[in-house]
Amino acid sequence: MKKLAFLVAIPYVFAAYAVFVQFSDSEFLGSLARVVGIPAVVFWGISIVASGQVRRPNSFHTLFLLFIGWSMASWFWSVDPVSTVAKCYRFALFFGLTLMLWDLTRYRYQLNMAIQTLVFAGYFMAASLFYNYSQGQVSLMDRYSALGIHPNDLPRLFGIIMPLSWMLVFDYPSKGITLRVLNLAFPIVATVAMLLTASRGGLVSCFPAFIYLGYMTFRFHPGWRLAFAVMLVAGLLGATQLDLARQITRISTIVDSITEGDGANGRFDIWAAGIREFSFRPIFGVGSNAYAEATRGYPLEKKDTGEALYAHNTYLSVLVETGMVGFLLFLGILILVARALRRTPKPQRYAWYASAAVWAVGCITSTYEDKGQTWLMLILYVLSVNVLEKVPVEDEGQLRWTILGPRLVKIDEQLALDGLPISPRALPHPEVAS
Repeated sequence: MKKLAFLVAIPYVFAAYAVFVQFSDSEFLGSLARVVGIPAVVFWGISIVASGQVRRPNSFHTLFLLFIGWSMASWFWSVDPVSTVAKCYRFALFFGLTLMLWDLTRYRYQLNMAIQTLVFAGYFMAASLFYNYSQGQVSLMDRYSALGIHPNDLPRLFGIIMPLSWMLVFDYPSKGITLRVLNLAFPIVATVAMLLTASRGGLVSCFPAFIYLGYMTFRFHPGWRLAFAVMLVAGLLGATQLDLARQITRISTIVDSITEGDGANGRFDIWAAGIREFSFRPIFGVGSNAYAEATRGYPLEKKDTGEALYAHNTYLSVLVETGMVGFLLFLGILILVARALRRTPKPQRYAWYASAAVWAVGCITSTYEDKGQTWLMLILYVLSVNVLEKVPVEDEGQLRWTILGPRLVKIDEQLALDGLPISPRALPHPEVAS
């Protein structure tokens, strides 16, 4: 039943990452992703009742719950209580998402299936963008994007997936050649799509992914190197058929936008206002989701465009809104994620590092702490070392051990406590295995 519930949750993973269709102003149930999540939650609940087991939450969930609790407590001193309630509600939904994936994703092949779903989500976003381009549907100032996604966010969403798509090709090869080709080609398709967004900060945040891809080209088998070269040439030829003059002109002003008074498109003024507000309330903050209200009295450039005055910086947003207490809790979550990634096996570790680095760099110029993609990726990073591998069977009379990530752990003491089924395939005691 757990495996069936996981399969039902896969469409929710897709929708949470790539589908931003808002059909109602309702905060409770106003997006397609939340509707898709209903059957996933229902099947998850049924699987818990049927099996009588639920995987024990780990420290990530403890800190996340404390962070949500502190954000809810900020309602009492928030300068915008209504917005605080809305953000805390979203946090609660994301906490449920992390719990569900933690409980249902038990094995490496399931984690790989979730990653493959993200690659498909990336192709969906790219197809949506190319369709909008073909129809001349501009998202913002001669810039194109996918349905419901801001042009600045789309390159980062691509960049997070790109290293993981190649990890599936080389470190966890798929059974079919079709999936390997699709995964190999994804960075090329995504890069062409990024150019159409003309997002300067988005492209900069993807540098860790590009570095990883450059490193991985040295590991290519000659046959795959040739295949990638053909795909790259095809991608370049395709890009020449697009009218990218205005987008490339904007991208070329990355340095000028910082050094010649633009202030990173007005972000410097927004950050300065937030830092000043933090100095007034350093411990408790202005209240979750109250950054815009707290900085309303400042002469900020973004007001001229009518764009919401959110922080455009995840770390500053958490610091100003929830104070030092909330920031330390959020920082603790990120430290736990970093520790998990450090324990992944080395061939895969670089892909996870690159993916997480894209998210971390992207957080410098965007506000991501209340985005579903953030918590979806963070729990996948944690799961990277907390899933069971397939291992050979040894003498049944010996003490049975199994692999949890890169570590050997005793089944009776650890896996049973986590609610994980005892696999019939296990290693003997580490002394024997060595």
